[in-house]
Amino acid sequence: MLRDSISNSNIPLSIWNFMGGIIQRHRELRQRRHRKKKLTTLKRKLTKANASEKAIIANKIRRLTPGGEVIIANLGLEERK
Repeated sequence: MLRDSISNSNIPLSIWNFMGGIIQRHRELRQRRHRKKKLTTLKRKLTKANASEKAIIANKIRRLTPGGEVIIANLGLEERK
């Protein structure tokens, strides 16, 4: 059905493919903004956290972002055993 509406429109098919890339880019930007916001809240909680809470926060950072180990090393939280 979408294919029919695309072929009947005056917009070339290459532009439709480009628009799909734009949607993906917006999704990536939204995910990046969410990670940034979440990391700021975790860093704020980190200042008052004890040792066990720091371990929990480190696990949350690992789950949140693919570069979690680098962030944990920069924050000086812990080394994974």
